[in-house]
Amino acid sequence: MLGDKNLKADICHARMKGYLFELNDDGWKLSKDIVVYPKNVTQYLHSDLKDGYVKTLAYFAMEYSSGHTKKINQIFTQWGRALGLTVINKKSILDFKSYLGKNQENRLKIIKNFILKWHELGHFGVEVSSVQLLNKLYIRSAICGDAVKRRNPDCGPFDQREMESILKKIHALNDKGKISEDTYCFLLLLIYTGRRTQQISSIRIKDIVKVEDNVFINIPKVKQRQNFRSEFSSVEISDFLYEKLTELSQSVLSIVEKQIGAKVNENIGRELPLFINKKELAFCSEEGMLIAKIESDFLHSKNRGITKRIDNLFRINPVFSARTDKPIKVNPARFRYTLGSELARKGASIHTIAKALDHSSVACSGIYIKNHADNASEIDKRMDVFFEPLSKLFLGVEPETNANRFIELMRSTFHVAQNESSNTHCKNCRFFESWGGMYE
Repeated sequence: MLGDKNLKADICHARMKGYLFELNDDGWKLSKDIVVYPKNVTQYLHSDLKDGYVKTLAYFAMEYSSGHTKKINQIFTQWGRALGLTVINKKSILDFKSYLGKNQENRLKIIKNFILKWHELGHFGVEVSSVQLLNKLYIRSAICGDAVKRRNPDCGPFDQREMESILKKIHALNDKGKISEDTYCFLLLLIYTGRRTQQISSIRIKDIVKVEDNVFINIPKVKQRQNFRSEFSSVEISDFLYEKLTELSQSVLSIVEKQIGAKVNENIGRELPLFINKKELAFCSEEGMLIAKIESDFLHSKNRGITKRIDNLFRINPVFSARTDKPIKVNPARFRYTLGSELARKGASIHTIAKALDHSSVACSGIYIKNHADNASEIDKRMDVFFEPLSKLFLGVEPETNANRFIELMRSTFHVAQNESSNTHCKNCRFFESWGGMYE
């Protein structure tokens, strides 16, 4: 059995509503953006493993996001191509872990649940030794936000001058009619909300909301086992952005009405994507077909198409960086990094940053605070007060005066007792012990 969602024969429902696939197909289309090719893996598998792999992958295609399923298939492709797979046991897992090395070891963590489910479903190919190993094996997590930590000028956050230049450029292009309305609005949402491309492409007209003088947008969240558009975060937006998004909404309605040759029902119109896929829309000749399409992600613009448009826009209309004297490499992720870094610069807490970027935990949000350049400068300033008398001590400058200054600084900062009978304790640590007498 593949799971509760399997149909007759080998036809299965993908997690994304409206998509079907057959086990024996070369490619499984699981969403508007994702096609998974099991044959990329099965060509490297021993014949006895093929059936188990395909059926377990089908289970994940039905229960998990299309992106997660594709990632699993990619990792198994890497495993099979590099080492071959006749069986999954303790040795083969340790061999793959060694092959991946420290930098890619987290890939094993991604497929861990897949291997355990393969064994749980009872399909041949996974030995008990591998299950026992995976349940106790330590696997390093991915290095989070390396580009942010290094403030990489090519793929990290934009600095303030770069961000201003990019905004100035897209506004100028819009004024001259050299940027499409939907690309302009998509860029504005990337800049001001910091959300992922997949989240913004999933927005619908009804998600733009105005309540009295307050305007905001409901942005869908994206998680592995969550249904399409089932959970949202509400983000307040400016009147200017609200105006532009409303204009785009009217344009979408006009395009759809022209396509079906009739006025769109108001309730149907609210369900239309804000960023519509015109190629898919071309298959809708009347409202009934439109209704069938809007139940899923069919009519939403493809993420890779949006990314390509943004890339082409800045390739044709480059914006130069003052810190590199080269054209700025613009991609959606960098706007996200920039928002997180800007919030950190302004002193936002890790929880505020996590909420602003829709992180499911604060683990990744910490990189913006821990590694922000301004933080290093602030640490230096605060440590100067300690190092200044200490350095003079080493140089022999007024040793007694500077020794007393350093001792007083340590005592006042760390609540150091002046004598051993004193019972002063650090408020933050129950294991604190007095340093009294250390400098005498």
